Amino acid sequence: MMTVNPQPYSNTRPNIRMHDSEKTNLTDLRVAPFPYLPDSVGDQYKSLVQFITDEFQSIHPNIRLHLRPLNISDGFYAMPTLTQWLRSDDYEYDVVEVDTVVLGDLVSAGLIAPQRPRSSKRSDWHSAAATSVEFNQAVYAYPHLMCVTFLFTRDEKVAQVSTINQLIDVLGDKATVNYRLVGNLDSSWVLPSRLIHCSQDSNDSGSNSAAFALHAYEHSSFECVRKLARLCDRTGEENHCLDGTFDQKPDMPALLFANKQADAMFAYSEQLFTILKNGAPDDYNKIKMIPFPAGTLHNQPLFAVDAYVFRRNMSNEVLNAARAFVEFMATPRMQATVVASGDNTNRSSIPRYLLPISKNAYDEALLTVVVTHIPWENCGSESNVIKLLNLTVSPDPIVVPGLLSITATIYTNQKLTSPLKATLSVRKSFYGIYVPLPCDSFRLCSIDDLCSSSKQYKCPLEEGVHIFSGSAKLNSISGWFAGDYQGQINVETNSNGKGCVRINHISIETNK
Repeated sequence: MMTVNPQPYSNTRPNIRMHDSEKTNLTDLRVAPFPYLPDSVGDQYKSLVQFITDEFQSIHPNIRLHLRPLNISDGFYAMPTLTQWLRSDDYEYDVVEVDTVVLGDLVSAGLIAPQRPRSSKRSDWHSAAATSVEFNQAVYAYPHLMCVTFLFTRDEKVAQVSTINQLIDVLGDKATVNYRLVGNLDSSWVLPSRLIHCSQDSNDSGSNSAAFALHAYEHSSFECVRKLARLCDRTGEENHCLDGTFDQKPDMPALLFANKQADAMFAYSEQLFTILKNGAPDDYNKIKMIPFPAGTLHNQPLFAVDAYVFRRNMSNEVLNAARAFVEFMATPRMQATVVASGDNTNRSSIPRYLLPISKNAYDEALLTVVVTHIPWENCGSESNVIKLLNLTVSPDPIVVPGLLSITATIYTNQKLTSPLKATLSVRKSFYGIYVPLPCDSFRLCSIDDLCSSSKQYKCPLEEGVHIFSGSAKLNSISGWFAGDYQGQINVETNSNGKGCVRINHISIETNK
């Protein structure tokens, strides 16, 4: 599980005390944040609001930030509400965070004007985020976070599919008593997005293909959604994907999947928070995620983006304050904090599993790489001459940079002499699928002779139990290495005796 230990935004944060005369020069900035993200602390987002406010005002002491409390019942998709919040006269907010699906409506209503993001900041935006805030070749918003619809499963066969037809082949084309697939299709904006997604995944990439998805003559997208909906059918003509059940109970699909009452689920990435919070402890290792296979050709991720829009006719002071805030929220440090539940001081908190728009957030310099929980097992044949009896790694968790200590207890049923060859293979998880890494990724593929490579332990090793211990200094490494891994070590003696140890899950994670 990802562990997060928040630290101050800057290692050199000043101790700011403002005189009464300075307080009169404060610029008030009113912001309505988008509320559709997991409440990982369980306090109705109070700690998140306080964390953002404290961090921002520590850097911008002349701006008094007012954040609207997060509440998903607010009308963030309702034009009357957004109009009331953003209209120039009698406005309520200077900045509102919206789903970019409504960006065109806000532009057409004359509620927002084009913005001019600094090129140095814009270059760090994910390409999908940059595209989402453009309308008529102008930038109207500042992106904040992204999400993608994934297919969640514990089944290896399901995780290998790339089209809706392949998914039907694996899950079956007949209604069953149990849930084959769960997810919400009964929504004014979810269903159109599925139509666009089906069109995108059924056509070669082209600028206009998605635009045709909602037109009657584009039958392929409707056919794919029909197939998707039928995967939700249960015996007795029950379909909770379509009948409003999942729309009225948004967490129900994730809870069904978490409790292993559904074979698969389609949902945004942040639903992994709900699954891990309510599921079995070993689900972290078992759940697989792939971009949802909506079409008939391939499965490409379809990004949803939320972004900040500004009301019109701001004063220069408020406009500068608004720009300072949205740039602050897009910094790699804050992106990583929000995504990883950094507002929670509990080290065992579950990340929110949203996707940063900042490309550098994935390699944030203020993050420390952490390794947690290393389960292992002997593999290969029961007749192997070498077996691992115990493996102890400390500290737990392992923090990089830092000192690593390892103690391994092995048993051999024969005398071991030089040479003792070892080979190492490593696989990294990408969207829940483990992919072999090339040797140069970790600079160690094989050791010709373990006997000669160690100065502390020499061969021959007599039959019986042996304990090996050692320590190593771990230097800083790139955040690119963060992720989930599997590893396997194979040992071969000079008499063709063998040993095999598989490490099923190595979690290298980010921690401030």
